Amino acid sequence: MPLLTKPKISVRLAQAADRSKIAELEILAIKDLSQGNDNSPQIDFLRQKKLPRKFWDEVVFVAEIEDKIVGFASLLSHRKIVVSMYVDPNFMRQGIDNHLLEALEQEAIKRNIDSLQVTSSITGEPFYTARGYKAIAPCNLWQMDLLVPCVAMKKNLVFAKKQLAFYELLAQFTLVSIINLFFLIIVL
Repeated sequence: MPLLTKPKISVRLAQAADRSKIAELEILAIKDLSQGNDNSPQIDFLRQKKLPRKFWDEVVFVAEIEDKIVGFASLLSHRKIVVSMYVDPNFMRQGIDNHLLEALEQEAIKRNIDSLQVTSSITGEPFYTARGYKAIAPCNLWQMDLLVPCVAMKKNLVFAKKQLAFYELLAQFTLVSIINLFFLIIVL
């Protein structure tokens, strides 16, 4: 019996050529969340959009498996907000969301953002909670004539930034120690 191997997931910054695939994926994911209701107001709205939204400082990452876009996530850096995260329903439960969120958080740390906020769906709340986000307050989003219950969540990235700096310092110290040990061995 052959062993099942996990597919290799790569994450990269989105390019202009990815827009149509991102829009298709967004529709597919929302359709799945709507339990296949192809006539939902959200699906109709997305189909009518010419291009996916793009803010002046929005950073969008895509996740790929074998050169196929299977997820995307975006960050609005000036507002410190995770704007969106969608995974192709056919590729759920493979850690794609983890890879995307990690990419967003690392980008936020590079931009000296001390915390991130997300307005999570009720079904997405456990995902964010498991990754260190804390519920701030229940909320509702008014989208396309629908009131969608959500949870406002926040994660402090300062500790993550300090932890990253510590590991980088430790790696440098370890390298210096190895070099010193090497020279010490040669001298002796």
